[in-house]
Amino acid sequence: MMRNCKIWILMLILMCAVKCAAGAEYHNYCGGLHSHTSYSDGKGVPEEAYDYARNTAGVDFWAITDHFEFLTLPAEVAQGEVSEWDKLLKAADAKNDDGEFVAIAGFEWSMDVLTGHINVMNTKETPVHGKVGFLSPFYRWLARTPAETIAGFNHPGDEERMFNDFKYDPKIDERIIYIEVFNDQGKAKFYRDKYFKALDAGWHVAPAGAQDNHRPDWGTRSGNKTCVWAEELTREAVFSALRSLRFYAANDANLSLSFHGNDVWMGQKVKGKTAELIVEAHDTDNDVIKLVRILTEGGNVVEERQVNAPDAYLNITVPINAKTYLVAEVIEEDGNSAFSAPIWYEP
Repeated sequence: MMRNCKIWILMLILMCAVKCAAGAEYHNYCGGLHSHTSYSDGKGVPEEAYDYARNTAGVDFWAITDHFEFLTLPAEVAQGEVSEWDKLLKAADAKNDDGEFVAIAGFEWSMDVLTGHINVMNTKETPVHGKVGFLSPFYRWLARTPAETIAGFNHPGDEERMFNDFKYDPKIDERIIYIEVFNDQGKAKFYRDKYFKALDAGWHVAPAGAQDNHRPDWGTRSGNKTCVWAEELTREAVFSALRSLRFYAANDANLSLSFHGNDVWMGQKVKGKTAELIVEAHDTDNDVIKLVRILTEGGNVVEERQVNAPDAYLNITVPINAKTYLVAEVIEEDGNSAFSAPIWYEP
């Protein structure tokens, strides 16, 4: 018991140091941005999913993102029925409890299976059936949504056509805020290379960890998680952190990560010739952190440090040269890992 107290005290001290160094007070909140219910091809109903995520899984926030094609069936709407999309929005508002638990409603656009699936959140709008059957018209619809809308690339596959091979579209760059690095649908899947491919193509995205639940195990399916650094646990603050790309992905529920550079948080842009970096990582289950790496274009390693402890607090100086972004990667002895959002550098 005394040992656990000492570990928590050390973590609190280091967290304070990181916050002070970055000039802002943020707290770490973890949850998921991709799950399903019987409103599409999952199990249970949204109310059940939110309650399970909060009370059984113990996560801080949870998004239900049922497939758009099921949520707003034209035949049901034409008959005057309340769509399941409207029911989902109502359920999220009812289950949201600012300060305790954030309930998020969204949908997964998956009409063009050859070019990938995309989640959309923080909007009450949905596209019109029959007008967004392919990726290009969906992109055009997304570009017209309110600025606070956020979206993300789901489980990027190996096909060259996936998201038009990540062809950059500046009109929706501020809407697309994440790409899944971890996804546990069917089996654990790891999309490290696609993260860097998207970054190298010009997208300003951060990594997400998704459980993609299709069974009634929301938040407990695996250790995959997305964690934000936010001012408080409210829906507004969580979305603000997501839009600022102040988040990271991990496939170990006990692993945390923060990343700063030149006195800014991950997700921001700075100018300079040298990156003065702070990487902080903890595993509350005492799993050993083996390595901390700083990565750049193509996922190439520009700096690597041995840790071999459950806690890491590292100051790393990296020459920028021609690099456009830097990402922190934490690797544990058991093979689990975490990735930060990038810090972008401009000459």
